[in-house]
Amino acid sequence: MQSQQIIIIGVAVIVSVIAGILIGSSMNSTQDIQPLENQYALDANTVYEKLQNNEIFIVDIRDESKYSAGHIPGSSVDYLYGDTLDKRISTIQKKLPDFTSDKKLVLVDSDGVHAKYIAKKMSNEGIKTYFLESGLDNWNKELTTTTSAKTINSEELSLKISANEDLYLLDVREPEEIDVTKIESSVNIPLSEIFEINGMNDIPTDKPVIVICGSGNRATIATYALAQNDIDFQVLEGGIKAWDVYEDTSELDKMFEKMDEIHMNHQSQMSQMWQSMDDTQQEEFLEKISMMITKMEKMDMSEHMSGMNHGEMKHEGMNHDEMKHGDMDCEGMDHEGMDHEGMDHEGMEHDEMKHNNESCEGMNHDEMDHDKMKHGDMDCEDDCHDDMDDN
Repeated sequence: MQSQQIIIIGVAVIVSVIAGILIGSSMNSTQDIQPLENQYALDANTVYEKLQNNEIFIVDIRDESKYSAGHIPGSSVDYLYGDTLDKRISTIQKKLPDFTSDKKLVLVDSDGVHAKYIAKKMSNEGIKTYFLESGLDNWNKELTTTTSAKTINSEELSLKISANEDLYLLDVREPEEIDVTKIESSVNIPLSEIFEINGMNDIPTDKPVIVICGSGNRATIATYALAQNDIDFQVLEGGIKAWDVYEDTSELDKMFEKMDEIHMNHQSQMSQMWQSMDDTQQEEFLEKISMMITKMEKMDMSEHMSGMNHGEMKHEGMNHDEMKHGDMDCEGMDHEGMDHEGMDHEGMEHDEMKHNNESCEGMNHDEMDHDKMKHGDMDCEDDCHDDMDDN
């Protein structure tokens, strides 16, 4: 009887021990597993510490105006939404396969909501990414501001280059791409080398750095590292593709684009001014505009043409029907082949003009000075030459 009790007690003890081991093991496993929503979260103190040790790249995914108003020192800014996010992921996978081997990305937004979603997506794609828990709303460290835009277009860059501003043009494309087209004076450091140890040793920290790539994608990723090293950066909008298009645009086209821009601004101002007028003011305004137009129509353009060299101008084939040449000095002009039908030549000086084979039908020759004119083969059929002084 006693032996049976001993056996029962022994079994109970063994069962209790096994149960305790299983429960303890289960508790430890539960403690190791973090809730999914906090799996990629880092608190403010951890982010600050890792940033000081250059262990992370901080990317602010808010819009640039909020970034400029206040951001974590050493953080870049990037629009990680939709197609842009997919491009960043693809480029990092292809160009930076070892990107997360020693450093990590930390995404920052206002409240941590969208940053958490993007961190999960990028981590699932093999790019280990974290987010600042509760966002900048929970950041208790210093913030910094900036007054310069983080992007620059081709026209703005061209003006800076023309003004000989002290810039560092950093092209992060591959060498074979540089051989096809590049901006003069730019320095080539491929994107993959930027993230290597000592990869940015030659990039200055005392002047603005303009980052260039094919379209702006790789250049933006490069700014993750530039910002961490306190480098003042700007990304060329549209990359070298946009630059080449801008450079291929003729100077005349650029002038017309400027004129269109000015016209649109004036049109808007005129519209606002018109709407601010009462009926009487609008009527007076229209009368003055009408007077200005009439004055312009009567304007003598000859004074505006003074100084222009018309000698040796080729007018062959031009149609001058009903053009008024009053008081124009056509000396030396070659009018061969011009159609003068219906032209009013009153007062014109024709010294040494060549009228070979011209048709003068309907021409008014009153008071014309024909000194030294060559009439060889002129067709003067039905012309009235009464009172003409042929000397």
